[in-house]
Amino acid sequence: MSNEKNLPYAVVCGGVNIDIGAHSFAPLRGRDSNPGRVELSLGGVGRNIAHNMRLLGVPTYLLTAVGGGTLRDVLASRIPDIFLKHVYAVAAIAGGILMVLSLGFGERASMLLGFCLVIALRCLAARFRWNLPRIRG
Repeated sequence: MSNEKNLPYAVVCGGVNIDIGAHSFAPLRGRDSNPGRVELSLGGVGRNIAHNMRLLGVPTYLLTAVGGGTLRDVLASRIPDIFLKHVYAVAAIAGGILMVLSLGFGERASMLLGFCLVIALRCLAARFRWNLPRIRG
């Protein structure tokens, strides 16, 4: 593959997650506040592969289903869209349900079906600006 400057690059399709580690400064007290520190670190197989390819000097792009936007929002100190526009979460849940229901076709086929449904729902939601109703309270 190459980009607009005809330079070779790689595209990694895979998972990204945020690992959260919490450490208390003192022994934990049940049903009480526990002062401490929380550390966030980026992880996931796709993210790790893309990161290491960049360290090796390979121009690399990462394609992931939900994590990309959420990670961007967290790193930018914004409330992630997944909590504001529920189409993202619903698309992921629908893809997971389809994957489980289609396991009779084999693991690869069910994974591909679930993936395609998530991508299709997200593209349609972006194209037609779908948002689920907000709960007012």
